Amino acid sequence: MPKDKKKDAPKVADKLKKITEEATKEEPEREWYSLSAKGLLEAATWVKEFSGKIGGTVLELGKSIWPDFSLPVR
Repeated sequence: MPKDKKKDAPKVADKLKKITEEATKEEPEREWYSLSAKGLLEAATWVKEFSGKIGGTVLELGKSIWPDFSLPVR
């Protein structure tokens, strides 16, 4: 992450943890997942190589729960 964004690294890690927890619940809440995905994707733009990896992970996780899931538009 750029030096001026390093202070936000714990927030990014926390969002990833929360979105994973929600997605792995027996009955995940789709709206919450979509909003969290959007925030995580925004945070991931600070690190180019991370952005593509997290985007693909969030998309595949969402599709495994809801076959019609797509990434939120930023």
